[in-house]
Amino acid sequence: MNQDKDILNKSEDPDYSHITLQDGRKLDCYRRAETEVAASEELAIDLNSIGIKRKPQILSQSDAEQDRLLQLFLENTHNIWTHREQILSDSRLFLTPVPVQSGLAYTGTGGFKCPTLGVYIEWWSRCEQAVQQLDDGRIGLVYHLSGSPLTGGNRCSMVFADGKTEQVSLYPFLPCWSSFMKINQSYTAHKHACEHYTLDHAIAIITQTGIDH
Repeated sequence: MNQDKDILNKSEDPDYSHITLQDGRKLDCYRRAETEVAASEELAIDLNSIGIKRKPQILSQSDAEQDRLLQLFLENTHNIWTHREQILSDSRLFLTPVPVQSGLAYTGTGGFKCPTLGVYIEWWSRCEQAVQQLDDGRIGLVYHLSGSPLTGGNRCSMVFADGKTEQVSLYPFLPCWSSFMKINQSYTAHKHACEHYTLDHAIAIITQTGIDH
């Protein structure tokens, strides 16, 4: 991304000049030269999503690239969480896409499309079950949601500091998926209209700088 671009003139484009985070702070945004068409986030019955998905689905790319990006995210998830204040201070870090696709039975991926680093940071900060400490002292960050909005049955996934993952069931499930969906949908327009870093670039940035307190 070109860091020398001028911040958008608010009088010319008030919709994309900034994003307002869940805590009220505002981050300046950088408009893309070409705007992507935003995928629909409306909830609808998905006949292909009647059952509960047991494995995370990731964005449509080559299999090798999917595996690489997912592994990169999992290996750095706890580092991302540690640098949360830095990510919440830069819209390009905040809007960096995360290569994981959650979804629900019956409604599919609606509301969960194109999550970002900032969406995860805000969700981990606000959802009580999103960050868990196990009996053995390990901290797990929930990164994938999959279950039924009707019965509450779910098989989600959490990742530990060493990059290893484990299935987890979240109860009650409703507050978990609904809070993620609400946060994710609030940034839909900006994800497609504003600049963001690639995951590789974002990881490089936060690993080369100190922890922001």
